[in-house]
Amino acid sequence: MKNEGDIRLSIKQARRVFILEQLSEGKTTNNEAAIALGLSIRQVQRAKFRFRKEGVSSLLHGNSDLKPHNFVSCFIRDLVAERAGSLWEGASAQHMSELL
Repeated sequence: MKNEGDIRLSIKQARRVFILEQLSEGKTTNNEAAIALGLSIRQVQRAKFRFRKEGVSSLLHGNSDLKPHNFVSCFIRDLVAERAGSLWEGASAQHMSELL
């Protein structure tokens, strides 16, 4: 069950959290973290700053909870599928687009 504020991480993101925690605690250096993450030292410094400021949520992409711009609701999909099989049978995709 998903609770409010839960964050799901991929294995790659979880590894990044571990390395950034080690870096914040002073157990590794910026150079070692850069090598482990495959980033430049400057990118590691920026990630460390954001991690200290925002925590684990700093690793998530800003658009991760948004719908894509070309999202089509289930109602519209079902309507088009129903009409394509009956009312507009034999029409091309271009013609159906124009009819909508």
